[in-house]
Amino acid sequence: MIRPSEMRKIIEGLVTSSDLETVKFCLEIYPQKPVLCLTSALTHALNEGNEEMIKLLLEYKVDYTTLKNCRIPAIHSALTAKRLDILEKLFELGGTLDKYRVWNYLSLRQAMRYKDKTFLL
Repeated sequence: MIRPSEMRKIIEGLVTSSDLETVKFCLEIYPQKPVLCLTSALTHALNEGNEEMIKLLLEYKVDYTTLKNCRIPAIHSALTAKRLDILEKLFELGGTLDKYRVWNYLSLRQAMRYKDKTFLL
């Protein structure tokens, strides 16, 4: 069985290369979807403006709330991209602001340490 962290890396690579069909296949066959953190994959699709990939990722109930190994929470990415449709879907999938406590207290100096600074705009 592939661990969630391994599947996350596989899917992130596929999202980066815009391989829609293989991402769909991976999500359909993977049994542990609720613990699969795809925040970074969704953020990449948002940054690239890949609408088909965004829609595909939001079809599956995976974890878009965990901060572990994710640079930017999905809710912040959706807000930055000014995508209320995506924000609404994230809340439908169980996303809450409770798990983003740490981001409420980040100072600008701390935030500047992150490589992807799109949330600062």
